[in-house]
Amino acid sequence: PTTERMLVVRNSADRVLNLFRFVYRGGHGPPALGSVGVAPSQLGKFASQFDQFDAACYLGRNHNWQGYFYQRGVLERIRGNLLLEFPAELAASKPSSHVEVVAAE
Repeated sequence: PTTERMLVVRNSADRVLNLFRFVYRGGHGPPALGSVGVAPSQLGKFASQFDQFDAACYLGRNHNWQGYFYQRGVLERIRGNLLLEFPAELAASKPSSHVEVVAAE
């Protein structure tokens, strides 16, 4: 089976994710995917199947997975990707380079 769509929900304000680079010696490691996301230009022909979305405005600085399931805006974005549609209020504000939360079969 192949992945038809992928949503990455990231939190650029997450304090713990922002410290990820310090896991590496000297603090010069890569940033956490959950903090910075993926550049669509790196996805080539798969970019149209990939969506990401920064949930920092809903989740704040917390490193707590429950927040992803209790915030309506986050759930609507996840639902929209699972159903291959976006709610009307999100479709109008959807940036061309957003993504986040992985849905796989």
